[in-house]
Amino acid sequence: MEKLRLGKARKRPAEKFDVLIDGEFYGVLDSWTEYLCLARNSDGGITLTSRGRQILAEAGRYRERGWLPATIRRKDVWGFDGDYVVGTKVLLHDGDAEVMVLQNQFDVAAEWLERRKWHHQYQFGEVWAQIRSLLYGAEFFSALNSWALPPSPVPDSSPEPSTGSQQ
Repeated sequence: MEKLRLGKARKRPAEKFDVLIDGEFYGVLDSWTEYLCLARNSDGGITLTSRGRQILAEAGRYRERGWLPATIRRKDVWGFDGDYVVGTKVLLHDGDAEVMVLQNQFDVAAEWLERRKWHHQYQFGEVWAQIRSLLYGAEFFSALNSWALPPSPVPDSSPEPSTGSQQ
């Protein structure tokens, strides 16, 4: 009789990202919370993601009971979010919830954030400043050095350089 060998369960490495801001989003019939997250890439760029907590169950019967279990289907419960009971795991919200942005691609980041309606959220200005600061590449600053500066409208009042000989 041949023994059945079971492979070891492999866990995927945990994704490394920072939550920059959370926001309330509204549909026709419901509302939900999303998290704007950022991960730094090895090439100097960033990955922006819009995430939500994993939905475990509808909230109705749990609200009627007045309590939540610690787990639902072996998944840890975080709490209520709108009409749902959600878990501790934070997942991509949908198929368009992720964008990779290379250095100096400010327009790519801005378009994605606007399409996802993040620009309407409280404290977005601070988050946008943080994102922009991470996107500046060295070539952005070297391009600034090659620009010719326009002449100053203020006359130069510095003393004339001396030649070292006085007569």
